[in-house]
Amino acid sequence: MLISNDEEAIKKITLFYCALTSVTSTSLIFILLQSETYLFLGSRKIIPLFLVLTFSEVVKWCIQIIIYKNVYSSIFKKRTIFKLLMSSIDFSEIFRSVCVLCVSCVAFYVVTVLFGAQLLSNQEETLMFSILLTNLTILPISVQFGSIYVDNFIQRVLPTSKFDSLVFNNAYGALLGAWFGAFVIPLDWDRPWQVWPIPCSLGALFGYSISNNLHLLQMIIIYLRTYKKKYI
Repeated sequence: MLISNDEEAIKKITLFYCALTSVTSTSLIFILLQSETYLFLGSRKIIPLFLVLTFSEVVKWCIQIIIYKNVYSSIFKKRTIFKLLMSSIDFSEIFRSVCVLCVSCVAFYVVTVLFGAQLLSNQEETLMFSILLTNLTILPISVQFGSIYVDNFIQRVLPTSKFDSLVFNNAYGALLGAWFGAFVIPLDWDRPWQVWPIPCSLGALFGYSISNNLHLLQMIIIYLRTYKKKYI
């Protein structure tokens, strides 16, 4: 639990998370486009992307814990980083989060079918799309805050901090991007990237990245204004 000076820690955690997410999301999109791997967004060949997204969230969680302990607790000075991270792991919470992720994936699959995806065909494509949405929305919330915060996201409860707002808005950006991506599917351009679910998957990735980069830009502008007032 954050106690005194929470705002200082939240600012550091938010800035780090935002910067690292900007680098990873932009790099992944660039690699997908340059290598034309995006054409496999509806197949099992894209599973390594899910692993990268999961690994990056875990890394960001580790840094979040280190920043928090370094600011608020002398325990950081007495233990190794490994012991510090291990002491912060709640295995019961991990189990709950895995269950929430599985349920979320099924929910995204059902909602996608209700929005027009084929029920009796393209199951693999729809499943890969559902897993991608889960990785971009529910996974970051579960890893950074715990599965209980997923309810806040679904019910659109107002965030209580800048960090909450960042993670939630990134998730909303992914959903909005996926929705916009669907508009190009029925167009008669006959492009290979118009095949389901490539436009929606790319839209989700772009929406997630754009939301995060806008937040990072906002933080930089605020920092520059503060610096200007303080030192100029």
